Order: sequence, then structure tokens, then C-alpha cells
Amino acid sequence: MTRHKVALFVWLMAVAVYAVAVAGRTSFGIAGLTAIDRFTIDAATLSLFTIVQVGVYAGAQIPVGLLLDRLGPRILLSGGALILAVGQLGMAWADSLGLALAARFFIGLGDATAFTSVIRIIPSWFSPRRAPLFTQLTGIVGGLGQFISSVPFAYVLANVGWTPAFAALAVFGLGVSALAFVFVRDTPSQWTYSTIDVPDAATPADSAARQGKQEIEARPDGATRSREVPHVAGRDGVESASISQLVRDPEVWLGFWTHWLGNFPQTVFLLLWGVPFLQIHQEMSQAQASALLLVVTIAGMVFGPVIGELTARHSKRRVWLVNAIAIMLATTWTAVLLAPAPAPMWLIIALLIVLAASGPASSIGFDFARTAAPARRLGMATGLVNMGGFTAALLTAGAIGVVLDRSSGGAPLDAGDFKLALATQAIPWLFGMFMLDRCRRKARLRDAKRGIVVAPVRDVLERYAVRR
Repeated sequence: MTRHKVALFVWLMAVAVYAVAVAGRTSFGIAGLTAIDRFTIDAATLSLFTIVQVGVYAGAQIPVGLLLDRLGPRILLSGGALILAVGQLGMAWADSLGLALAARFFIGLGDATAFTSVIRIIPSWFSPRRAPLFTQLTGIVGGLGQFISSVPFAYVLANVGWTPAFAALAVFGLGVSALAFVFVRDTPSQWTYSTIDVPDAATPADSAARQGKQEIEARPDGATRSREVPHVAGRDGVESASISQLVRDPEVWLGFWTHWLGNFPQTVFLLLWGVPFLQIHQEMSQAQASALLLVVTIAGMVFGPVIGELTARHSKRRVWLVNAIAIMLATTWTAVLLAPAPAPMWLIIALLIVLAASGPASSIGFDFARTAAPARRLGMATGLVNMGGFTAALLTAGAIGVVLDRSSGGAPLDAGDFKLALATQAIPWLFGMFMLDRCRRKARLRDAKRGIVVAPVRDVLERYAVRR
């Protein structure tokens, strides 16, 4: 087999684990109102499920990153899927709030290993030029898990029952765990099922070394080198940067705040409050609300490759994409919350489309980690970035639940309660925008000291015009 075919196969096996993790992650958003009746709880208590799940997910990212650098993606993907399956089995038969929260703990822990492991595989199997695209494709293909929870899971939940619906997700988890263990390999050198037709297949160190060269010598966005860039420990994959160096790197924190801004609005909507919002604010049935979430999945398939290609072509202007999508999202949410309930359907569709773009925008954060971290610390850098959006989602989901309860005063929730509660998203949005700009300035200042100069947009446009 050619190396490209083997790489695609390994990547698909890894992404299958992530897709099942997404299905498990978003399943409770579909079952939210059902859970209120099953466990006899209020909105603030309902938000505890997301707080526990997302809190465990976010808190596990640094340990997962360290384990990823030590044990490799294959072990973490397979083991994480097993933990996820245990959590889904617990949800299936939970008959009390305590048992259900414990099950969500295991679901969050298993989910925590999936995405970062797939991202860790990409530089080992794909060239630096293709890495941003496959980072976005990971989000797209893995996002099909949203389809699993929105359609077959929602159907089984509504027509068969709680236990069969969650038990089916557990079976999926066991299946992908086996696939990952049998077929996923951390690097091309570990592949033993067939001969890879390209000699001297790349190792993570090769990929990191090529990436360093590409950053300096091939910048279509106009960045130029005015002098030799000083060596950064570990950038060539041979020396290992310390953890303290990594957490002080402004480019890694650019990734963190990028993920914060792009991930939390989509996570809060899909994991918990989206379906209840559509049911109450838009007066939809559970089936209609669940099906409408597919707009996010479908639109994300369009945005992902486009954003991935723009990220690869304009690596020093990645923040522009993040800012643009964040501003569009804030504008759309403002329009929805100011419109009388139920808001026009075209406006809700527009909101879902922009939410779909925010997912690929958050993945730009992992590209910052890829270009900033040495190969031996890439797992930890990816884990640190991945904490951003889920930390924001954890805080925001809890705040929305508290505001809903305070606003309703014990009465049934109405559209006004949701308008007030969802407006709290402005706080993490403003904080994220401030921190993103602060880290961008620090990163640009460091680049300037290293001799990397980003040309003005006017010069870049003139250069493209001359080429044509």
C-alpha cells in the first residue's frame, strides 16, 4: 500500500473513536428534558451533568497530554473508548442522580482522550502542508457523532426508551475501542500489516523538522526572514523543551484562547442548552429540535476544509479568521436574543450555520500548538489548548443553568428566561477576545525579535496581483 492510503486508513480508524466520543458527548443535550423528568431535577441540577462531564474533560487534558507523549495515541484511543463505554452503560441503567453523575464522569474521562490523540497522530502520518486540512477534517468526520446522537439515538430514546438508547452507545464504544487497538499505529514505522511503498517513512521528528523549515521558507501570506531564526529547543524533535517553556509560549496560549472563543458557544449549545432552547424559545418538538442540530454538522463539513486551507496558506494571519467568526457569532446571537420569540426560522438557521463555523475556528488553536511545540511535547501542548474551550463551556453552562432557575423562580421555563440566561455568553466572549489580542501581540513581538516579519496586507495583495 502507498503511504498515503495507509495514513488515511489509520486516521479514519482513529477518527471513528472520536466520532463515537462526540455522540456520547452530545447525547445528553438530546436527552436533557427527558432527564429532568427521569431524575426529577431542575435546570440548575441538569447543568450539573455538563459541569461534571466537561469539568472532567477539561481537567484531564494536561494529564492526557503527558500520557499521550509517553504512551502514544493508540493506547489512549483504545483505553479511552473502553472508559467511555463503561460510562454509557452506567447512564443506561442509572436510576438516581448520583449514579447518573458518576456515569457522566466516566464519559467525560473517556472523551478526554479522543480528540487530542487523533491530533497527535496527524503530524506523524501527514506532511506539515496537509496537517491543517486534516485537523479540520478530524473535526468534520468526528462531528458525524452529532448525527448519531441527533437521529438514531434521538429516535431510540423517544420510541424505545432511555436504557436501550444509552446501551447502544456503549456497544459503539466497545467496537471502536477494538478497532483502535488493532489498526491504529502511532507512526508509520510501527505499521506491520503491509509494506509502505515510500521508503524512509516520516517520523514525528521528520515532520517537526520539515515544519520548522516550512515556517521560515514558505509563507504565502507575506512573512519574510530578515535574519537566521534562533534555534528553539525541541523544534527539530531531537531536543525536548521543558514544560515550563511550553506554558510560557505565547503561541500556545494563542491556541488556548482561540479554542476558548470558538469551542464554548458550540459546546454549550450542542451538549446541553440547544435542544431545550429550541423546544421552549422556538416552540419545537424534541424530534424537530434534534433534527435541526444537523444543520451544524452539515455546515461544518463545508466550513472545515475552507478554514483548513486558509489556515495553511496564511499561517501568520490565523487570528484574523478567529476574530471574524467570533464577531459573526456574537452578532447573530444578539439578533436572535433581541428578536421576539419565536425568532424567525431563517435567523435560527443563520445562528446554527455560524455555530458550525465556530467549530473549525476552534481547531485553529491546535494548529498554533502544532507550529509552536516540539514533537515530544505536542501531546501536552494540544491538551493545554483543548482545555480552553471546555473550561469556558463548563463555566458558561453552569451560569446559564443558575440564571434560568433564578429567572423562572420555580415556574416552568419560558422564552424570556432563555433570553436572559443565554445572554451570559457575552462575558466569556469578551474575556476571550481580550486575551486573544493580548497573546497575539506577545507572539508578534517575539516573532519580530526572531527576524520573522509579517508584511502588511497591502503588500501581500500586490504580490498576488503581480503573480496573476
